Amino acid sequence: MNFSGTYSSEANAPGLSIQMKWSVAAYSSFTTDYNALQVKAGHQTACGQSNGDHAGTPEGVDNTNTPWKKFLIGGPRGGGGSNFTGSWSGTLSINICP
Repeated sequence: MNFSGTYSSEANAPGLSIQMKWSVAAYSSFTTDYNALQVKAGHQTACGQSNGDHAGTPEGVDNTNTPWKKFLIGGPRGGGGSNFTGSWSGTLSINICP
């Protein structure tokens, strides 16, 4: 799987840089209905989700009322358990405007 993105800035922004990390988790069942996933927006309380889950955790349920988190398996950057988003990569720094 490949990910790509486009970054832009004002023409004159000396010293502007971006730092980014990524992670990935594996699930044995999932959906492409993004509304059903109810992805947590932030690491703290966000949109009524008051728990210790990281941003990106699917807080929704499937059509049998089973939480998506129950389908978590060990995989790419996570061992399963309660690491619903996988472990973070190292930080990548990109200088946009040297």
